[in-house]
Amino acid sequence: MKIIKPIMAFCLFATMCLAITSVANAQDKPIKVYILSGQSNMVGAGKVTGGGSRWGAEMLDPEVSVYEGAYDPKADYDAMKPIKTLKLEKFGGVQPTPYPGGGAQVTRGFVQVNQTGIYEFRPGYGGSMNNIMEVDGKVVHHKEPGEEAVRTEIKLTEGKKVPFKITYLTGDANGLGWTDRLDVPGTLATLVKHQGMYPYLMNEKGQWIARDDVWYKGVVTSTGNAPLGVGCCGGRLGPELGFGHVVGDHHDEPVLVLKTSQGNRSLGWDFLPPGSE
Repeated sequence: MKIIKPIMAFCLFATMCLAITSVANAQDKPIKVYILSGQSNMVGAGKVTGGGSRWGAEMLDPEVSVYEGAYDPKADYDAMKPIKTLKLEKFGGVQPTPYPGGGAQVTRGFVQVNQTGIYEFRPGYGGSMNNIMEVDGKVVHHKEPGEEAVRTEIKLTEGKKVPFKITYLTGDANGLGWTDRLDVPGTLATLVKHQGMYPYLMNEKGQWIARDDVWYKGVVTSTGNAPLGVGCCGGRLGPELGFGHVVGDHHDEPVLVLKTSQGNRSLGWDFLPPGSE
């Protein structure tokens, strides 16, 4: 313990110094620093949504069609004849059937969920996120290259099969994608979107937003280094979100929230100064 305590105290001090330097360089103003330290309740166990998952069995009869030339926003691909088509034996998971390429690509199929609810679709990964996805005739995802994705939730009924279409805007295209149920009771998405609570966490487009005057730095198990927002702690929520908004509103100066959450630790014991009794 005589060795461990000074090492832990030094690591905390060094992390805080680096984080303060980072925020200071960005803000060039005095900084208010808050340290949150605790046991497992500091890690962050709150759920943003009902839990996103890679799509798979709910996506039925997917088939990709390839059309001559690069993507053209004026083209009506539903009326055009493809130069080739490919039935996608594996759509979703970690190794979907490779797309053939060679022109503008459009995937069509059906969605059938096993629980009635409100869903969000996140098609693609990396460059393949640049696409327009429609479910039951409604645009649920639209991302232009170099811009943020705009997503719109949709209510789906258990056992009801509805069509989907994904039009890729670049040559990057694959069968990766995720579905996320947004109306699970008790999750933050349900509270904000469907119960009208904490409206300051989301913009008018339904996107989570982050503060530019409060910086979050996680240490050990709750890693992260980003402006305070819903996504700053890896998709889970802890006390830093509400606490950071309160102190951010209170102070005119920029705020640093430093959270140490390795479990079974305390500022009154493990992080005492090395010379303390």
